[in-house]
This record gives sequence, C-alpha cells and structure tokens, in this order.
Amino acid sequence: MSELREAMVDKMLLKGFSLRTQKSYLDAVSQLARHYHAAPDRLDQAAIQNWLLYLVKERHLSPATCRLYLHAVRFFYLQVLGWPALQLELTAPKRQQRIPDLLSCSDVRAIIEHATHPKYRTMFAVCYACGLRVSELVALKVCNIHGEQSYLQVVQGKGSKDRNLPLSASLLQLLRDY
Repeated sequence: MSELREAMVDKMLLKGFSLRTQKSYLDAVSQLARHYHAAPDRLDQAAIQNWLLYLVKERHLSPATCRLYLHAVRFFYLQVLGWPALQLELTAPKRQQRIPDLLSCSDVRAIIEHATHPKYRTMFAVCYACGLRVSELVALKVCNIHGEQSYLQVVQGKGSKDRNLPLSASLLQLLRDY
C-alpha cells in the first residue's frame, strides 16, 4: 500500500468513516490519479477542477456520484495532504427534489393484512410504524423492545447511531402477541 493511500485510510479510520465510504473515497482518488497518470499529490487545483468537469461532461456521471468524488478529493487534499484551502466547484446539476409518493392508510393496512405469516405481518407493522430501514428492522432483537417504557431501541442504525423510538400501545400488543 502506498504511503498516501495508507495515510488516507488512517485519517478515515480516525474520522470513523464506514468501510463503504472508505472504499468509495479511495476509489475516487485512484480514478483521479489514473486519469492524469500521476500521483494525486503532484496535481494542482486546476487539474482537479478539470477532472470534475470531465466527470460531468464526458462520463455523464450522476450528480450524486460527482458529489461523492468531490467530497473524496476534498477530504484527501485538505485532511491527508494538509492543503490550507481547496476551492473546487462542482458543475453537476443538482438532483431534482420531489416529494415521494406516499401510501394511503388503506394501502398500508392492505399490505400488513395480506402478509400470510405472523412474523412478516409484525415486521411490516414495526417497519411502517417506527419508520425503520430494512437493515435496522432485521437487526432488531427482543432485548431492543422496552415494553414497560413503550419504546424500541435501534442499535447502530445508519451512521452507526443508536436511537429510541416510541411504541404505540397497539404495536406493543402486536409485538407481545407475536
């Protein structure tokens, strides 16, 4: 592993980045270096800006991917190399903001009631009532349900964060029945 790569991994570990973020950031900086056939610490700000423009114009990457590359490169130059400043502009169009289609109460009820197995019915109900991500739902354990205090504890959810969610009396009863 090169010294720069190792230094970047060390900085990301100290910042608590997830493995997936680490891989994405390392890949972005590697692509920058491959694009210019040069070590990234030998590039100047103009070259980096031109590479970002290339990603948008030539590779037609999505705005989200371009932003990921921008953040990775900014992290590398500011945190790893210790550049005092890095003024980069991302010329990718912003992602359109739209309100997602919501299910009606009758649609949600139909989904939950059509689950043939009690386990899945309970899972659908908990997921919907608590607004859980699927990964959070499947990681739940009985010890995460605090019936006396009427809350559900999500341990190490997105961003490795814990949180407590209120449980309604009907949902608590459904969990007890299951």
